[in-house]
Amino acid sequence: MRGNASEREARRLLIKKLLEANKIGSQQDLLMALSASGVRVNQSSVSRDLQEMGVVKVRGRYMIGEPFVPDMAPDLREIISSVRSLHQAGTNLLVLHTTQGLAPAIGVALDRASWPEVLGTIAGDDTVFLATSSRREQLIVEARLSQMMG
Repeated sequence: MRGNASEREARRLLIKKLLEANKIGSQQDLLMALSASGVRVNQSSVSRDLQEMGVVKVRGRYMIGEPFVPDMAPDLREIISSVRSLHQAGTNLLVLHTTQGLAPAIGVALDRASWPEVLGTIAGDDTVFLATSSRREQLIVEARLSQMMG
């Protein structure tokens, strides 16, 4: 269902229009809106589209962010100011509590930073879980984030 490049671009243009015009809060809602517009696509393709388009979920609604560019890391210093607290959870996990609604944007910014110590992030509404592969890497990331937070 991936389709050719022109179909993908047309679908992404429609996704952008749908997200700008409607409060869409889930991929299922987006799939239904696409289907109502005559576009048949599977969930994995929509998920990939959202990621590559830089779509983030803010306050329960999908919003268009910056397009994903693998070698371009956004300035974390600006967005990291919305982190309220940073805690270790075990030896491989950091928990960041953020201003309500900003965890997804922080998770995306951390993912785009491509720090080698970070295996991945999971973001809720006001909490980000950041996984590392070792205690040593956890401490490196914690120190880096703490310094950025001031």
